[in-house]
Amino acid sequence: MWRKSTLEKLQISDTKYKSEFLGFSKFTLVGALATVTHLLMFAFLMETIRPSATLANLAAFCVAANVSFFGNIYWTFSHVRVEMAQMFSRYVALAVSGFVLNNLFAFIIVDTFQQAYIYAMIPMIFVTPLASYFGSKYWVFKAKT
Repeated sequence: MWRKSTLEKLQISDTKYKSEFLGFSKFTLVGALATVTHLLMFAFLMETIRPSATLANLAAFCVAANVSFFGNIYWTFSHVRVEMAQMFSRYVALAVSGFVLNNLFAFIIVDTFQQAYIYAMIPMIFVTPLASYFGSKYWVFKAKT
């Protein structure tokens, strides 16, 4: 009886980890699509309209944030049912927080410590998306209890 109970626990744990991995994988793919959208929109604006880089980046960020929001709501977290207005306002707060966090990394690493911008990209690539995933999973797209 002990072995069966242990095996059952392992199977439940294994299923939970597979589900978590699948959710994170979906989130990563949506994020990659949003990142490509951001880069393409930024380049398009800089090559055609030629606004300031800050304005082009802000516009590209807004477009990419919509790609990310709708990709996550309809694919990554499609099983969650929460009021759309609440989800969107929370998502905007989280996206802006990520934007600010990335700017903070750039300011500290590049402007303050005078390091190459490539070093600022390391936490931008790893820290901010991980924080965004957990913020999305446990706050933005969290089902009502």
